Amino acid sequence: MNLNKIIKIVIYMLLTPLSLIAQQQKGFTIHGQIPGLKNGEKVAMWLFYDKGFEHDVSDSAYVKNNEFLIKGIAPDGPRTYLLLFGKRGSSGSLLLFINNNENIEILSHKSLEQIVSENNNSVGRFNHFMSVEGSPTNYAFWSLGDAVYLYQQTMGTYDRSLINLKDSIGFDRYKVESTMADKNTLSETFYWSFLKKPEPDHLAAIPEIVFDMYETGNRPAFLHELYNQLDDNIKNTHYGKFLKIYADLCVGQSFPEFYLPQINGTLLNSKEIFAKSKLTIVHFWASTSLPSMLITNHQELLSAYKMYHNRGLNVIGVSGDTDAKKWQEAVKTLPWYQVCDLKGRNGVVGKVYNEYGRLGWQFPNVTNVLIDQNGKIVAWDVQDYELQWYLWKYLEDKS
Repeated sequence: MNLNKIIKIVIYMLLTPLSLIAQQQKGFTIHGQIPGLKNGEKVAMWLFYDKGFEHDVSDSAYVKNNEFLIKGIAPDGPRTYLLLFGKRGSSGSLLLFINNNENIEILSHKSLEQIVSENNNSVGRFNHFMSVEGSPTNYAFWSLGDAVYLYQQTMGTYDRSLINLKDSIGFDRYKVESTMADKNTLSETFYWSFLKKPEPDHLAAIPEIVFDMYETGNRPAFLHELYNQLDDNIKNTHYGKFLKIYADLCVGQSFPEFYLPQINGTLLNSKEIFAKSKLTIVHFWASTSLPSMLITNHQELLSAYKMYHNRGLNVIGVSGDTDAKKWQEAVKTLPWYQVCDLKGRNGVVGKVYNEYGRLGWQFPNVTNVLIDQNGKIVAWDVQDYELQWYLWKYLEDKS
C-alpha cells in the first residue's frame, strides 16, 4: 500500500467520528412567514422542561418583511416548544412538538389581526389558524391530540360521576365498581387503538402523549408493556425517559422499597410494613402541600384508618418536607407511620417516585398509592369513592 493511500485512510478514520458527531448534533430550522408581524419585532421560542410552568428561552429571531428564521437543537428531542409572537406572546403563540433534523415552515394566509378577530378577539395559541409543515413529530402530536382530548374528556366524565354514586348509608360500591370497569375499558380501548400498534409516523410522539395523559392520576398496567415495545432511540428521548419512570411505577409493578427515618430517628423498612398488611396506603404529601387538598385528604385517611386498621390496613406518610419542625408539627395528631428524608424535591419523593409536583409548581403533590401484601402497586392516586371501593375490596369480610 502506497503512502498516499495510507494518508487517505488515516484522514478518513480521523474525520469519520467528527462527521458522525456533527450529524448527530444537526438541529432544526423554523422559517415563518406570517402577515402582520412587525419589522424588528422579536419572535421567541420557549423550551418546556416537563410541560409544567418551568421553561427556558431556547432562541429568538427578529422579524423582517413578515418573516423570521430560528435555528436550534432540541435536547433529547423531540421536545415541546412555545413560539411567541410579540413581547411574551402579546401577539399570540404557537405550540410545537418538534425534533432535530426537521426544516419547518410556518405559514399563515391571514394576518395576526384577522386571526385575533376570528379567535373572538382573544390573543392565545393559534395552532388552528396556521400551518406547520416539515415536522413529522408535530404532525403526529396533533394527530393523536384530538383522540387524547376526547379520551380525557370522557375519563373526566366518569370521574365526576363517581362523586355522585351514593346511597342512604354511603357510596354504592357496586355502581362504583361498574363505573371503574367502564374507565378501565376506555383506557384499554385507547391503548389498543392508538398505542399498542401505532402508525409509524406516530411513534416519536407516543412518549409525550403518554406523559400528558398519565403525568398525574392513574398508572395503568399496560404502560410497562408500552415502554418495552419502543426502540432504544425513542426510549432515550426526553419524554421516553419520563415514560420509563411511569412504566416502573405502574399498576402491577413492584413498589420501590425505602428505608426512611421516622420522627424518632429509627429507619422504617417499607417492605416489612407491606408484608404484615393486607393493604398499605403510601401517602405522598408535605406540610407545604395545597392546604385545602391536604386537610380533605387527611380527614379521609383518618376515617379509613380508624375503620380498617384492625382489618389489615396500614398507612405510611412519606413527606416531601425540608423543615423538620414543620413536618413534626403537621404529623403529631396523625396515628399512622410517618417518614421523611427532609430533602424535598431532591429526596425520594421527587427523585424515586416522581411525586413532588411539576417544576415551578409551589405545592408538592398529595397522592395515595395502594400496595398489596407482596409489595405490588394496586392503584396510583386514588381518593374518595375509588379509595373506598379498594378498601372494601381488599379488607371487607364478604362472606
